[in-house]
Amino acid sequence: MRKILLVAATVLSLATLSVLAVSGTTQADVAVSLPVGDTFMNVSGKTSPRAFVTIKDDDNVIGTLTAEADGTFSKTLVAQRPGIHTLSIYARDTDDEISDSAVVSVSLAEHGQTNISVFLPPTIVVSSLVTKPDAQLSLSGMTVPGSTVFLRIDDMTSMQAQADAAGRWQIIINPGQVKGGNHSVYAFAADSDGTQGYPSGPRFFMILAAEASSPVGDPTRSVYPAPRITVPTDRSVVRSPVIGVAGLSEPGAQIEIWRNHHPVGAVFADTIGGWLMNVALENGANELQSRACNSKGCSEFSKSVIVTYAADKAVRVRMQASLNNYRFERPVGKALTVAVRTINGTAPLTYTFNWGDGEHQSVISNDLTSAASHAYTKSGNYTGHVRIIDAAGQLVDIPFTVVVTKPSAFGSTVVQSGIIGINAVLLYALCWTIANHSPLAPLLVGKKHKKKVPKRRKA
Repeated sequence: MRKILLVAATVLSLATLSVLAVSGTTQADVAVSLPVGDTFMNVSGKTSPRAFVTIKDDDNVIGTLTAEADGTFSKTLVAQRPGIHTLSIYARDTDDEISDSAVVSVSLAEHGQTNISVFLPPTIVVSSLVTKPDAQLSLSGMTVPGSTVFLRIDDMTSMQAQADAAGRWQIIINPGQVKGGNHSVYAFAADSDGTQGYPSGPRFFMILAAEASSPVGDPTRSVYPAPRITVPTDRSVVRSPVIGVAGLSEPGAQIEIWRNHHPVGAVFADTIGGWLMNVALENGANELQSRACNSKGCSEFSKSVIVTYAADKAVRVRMQASLNNYRFERPVGKALTVAVRTINGTAPLTYTFNWGDGEHQSVISNDLTSAASHAYTKSGNYTGHVRIIDAAGQLVDIPFTVVVTKPSAFGSTVVQSGIIGINAVLLYALCWTIANHSPLAPLLVGKKHKKKVPKRRKA
C-alpha cells in the first residue's frame, strides 16, 4: 500500500491546520507551520543523483534546482499566493532523460510555511519499440540510489531490480517471458523503509509473434507501403497533453507523423520497422496519420487514428511550433538549415538545435522565429530535435530526420586554398579537349604535336 503521510505542525501556539490533496494514491508529505510574515512553500523530495528538478505551479515554472549526490533535493519558495495550488514536479537525469511529473494539489495557508515532500518517478527507457521473439528487451533508467524499482507490464506481470550507487537500474526481458503482441509498462521505486514513489507514465513496446515474419525493407523501392499506427488505438480518450505515437513500417524509413492534417515531426523506423514519437495534442479530437518516406518519395497516409484529449481542467492556449521541413538529405560537408516558427510563446525563448551527431546550438531570442545551420562530417541517418522553452516554462520538442550521404566520386572538389572549386568531370573534359585540339598540347602531354594533313588522291 502506498503511503500518504500527513504532518501538521504549529508555531507560536497557533492552531493546527490539516492541508493535503494529492492527485492519485502516491506518496506526498505536507507539513504546515504558521510563522508571522510571508507565505512560504518548501518543496523537497527524492530523485536520481544530480538530476535537474523543475517545479511548476499550473503551467508556470516557479523553481529549479539540482539534486544532491544521494538524490535528495529541497527548495524554499517565498512570496507565494495563499490558496489552492496544483504543482507538477519532474526531473531530468544525468543521461538527459526526463521523468514523468508528480502532481500535488495543496492549499497554502496565508503567512505560513507549507512543506511538501515527493518521491519522483524513475526515468524509464525501452531499448526497442519492436522486438523479435528471440531477442532480449532492456528497460532501464535512473532513480534514488539503493531503491528498489518495480516494473509492471500490462498491469499483470511484475519484475523488480535494485538501483546501484549511481541510481541506475535495468531489467532484462528474455525471450518467452512476455508473449507476442502490444504491451504497456510502467515503473515506480520504493526506498529501504518501504515508502513508495510516484509511478512513471506508460511506455509501449511490441514483441513480434514467433510465427510472424519481420517486415523487410527495400531502400530501392520507389515508394514505401503505408505504415501502420499501433499505439494509441482508434477512438482513445486521454488525459495527457502529450502521448507516444508508435507503429510499424519499412526498416529505415523516414516516418512523418501528422496531426489534424499538418506535419508535427519525423523519426526513423528501426531495423525491424518499429518507430515511436511523442506528439502534443490539441484540446478535443486529434486525427493522427503517418507516412513512410525515402529519397524517392512518400507512401500513402496510414489509416487515421482519432485520439481525444479530455483535459481535467480548462486548458490555456499552449505554445506551438513548426519547422520549415521535417526530413532532410544532404551530402557530407554540405550545410542544412533548420528554421522554426513558434506561436503563443512568451519571450524570451530559448531555441536549442540538437543535430543528432553530438553537436548542438542554442539561441536565446525575443523573436518567435529562429534558424540554425549545420554540416555533418560522417554519412548516416541522424534524428535531430529542435527544443523551444519560453519564459513561462512551456516546452516544445520537434524531431526531424537527416539522411547524410557520402560525397560522390564525381562531386565537387575544392582546392585547398578554398578559392577555386571545379567539377572533376569538367576538368577531365577540358584536359582531353586541349590535348587533342590545341597547339598547347605538347606542353601538356610531353611530346611533339603533329597536325594531321589529309592525303592527296592519286590521279
